[in-house]
Amino acid sequence: MSTFGDDYNFFTPAPPNSIDEKIKRDDLESIQHLAPEWLKNAPDEYWEKKNKHRVLEVTFNNIDKIVDLTDRELVWKVWKKLGGSTTSYIEIPIDW
Repeated sequence: MSTFGDDYNFFTPAPPNSIDEKIKRDDLESIQHLAPEWLKNAPDEYWEKKNKHRVLEVTFNNIDKIVDLTDRELVWKVWKKLGGSTTSYIEIPIDW
């Protein structure tokens, strides 16, 4: 949480080297097509588009805009495995 203001960032990454890089890459690529249109249409040099893990974070934070439940579950499955950053712990569903 920032010192001034009420912004919040909840960061829960997977531990380093806990997931094989090929599996991580495959998982991140499996959700790229579900990214918000504004991100998919951004220039290839745009930092959020170039960083595949950031694409996961942006997609997760916009999961309410994904219509198909199966696609939402895919994003959640990848998020649960790889982790990331979100604006609130309230947005992370607990399914244990």
